[in-house]
Amino acid sequence: MTHFERIAEGIDTSAIRAVLADHPDLWTGKPLPLAARHIECNTRRGDLSVDGKTISGWEGLFLRWPATSADIDHRACEPAIEAIALWARETLCTALRLTGARQVGCVALFSLKASACIPEHADAEVYRDPVSRWHLPIITNPSCWIESGGERVHMAAGDLWWFDHAARHSCGNDGTSDRVHLIIDVISELRSAA
Repeated sequence: MTHFERIAEGIDTSAIRAVLADHPDLWTGKPLPLAARHIECNTRRGDLSVDGKTISGWEGLFLRWPATSADIDHRACEPAIEAIALWARETLCTALRLTGARQVGCVALFSLKASACIPEHADAEVYRDPVSRWHLPIITNPSCWIESGGERVHMAAGDLWWFDHAARHSCGNDGTSDRVHLIIDVISELRSAA
C-alpha cells in the first residue's frame, strides 16, 4: 500500500472513550462558549461541502483548532499543545511520539454517523500541503472504511495510521453505530521551517 501505513496497534484510548460516554453534550454542533470549554474543545458540524454539496452525518470536536478561520495557520492554534485536553493528553502524547512529530496543527475527534459517507474529494491546499494526517480510531465498527488513491482500509480501534490525504479520498460508515477517530495534523518539517 502506498496511501496508508499502520504505525502502531493497541494504543489505549479508554480515557477518551470514557469522557465521550460521560459527556454526550460535547457533540453540540455549535461553538462552545468560553465558560463551557472546561473540557478544552470546540465543535463544528454540517458545513463540510464536497463539489458544492453540503455533507451531513459528521461532526468535529476540536481539541486544538486554528486561532483564526480566515487564514488557517496550522502553527497558530489554540489552545497551546501543552494545554490540550487532559483527558486526551496521554493518548495524544503516545500517538505523537510514534509519529515523531515536532510540530502539531489541528487535533480533532471526528464522528461519522451510522450509514454516513463523505464522498471522494481532494483537500483544499491550505489543509493539504503543510501537514501529514494521522488517524487513531477511538470508536469504530467493522463496516467503517477509508479510501485514498484507490486503496481502502478498515482501521481498528487503537491502531495509529498515516494516510495520504493529498490524494483523492473518501470515507464511510456502513455500520449501525457511530465511528469516532482522533485526527492529528502533523506539520511537515520542510513547510514549518519555511
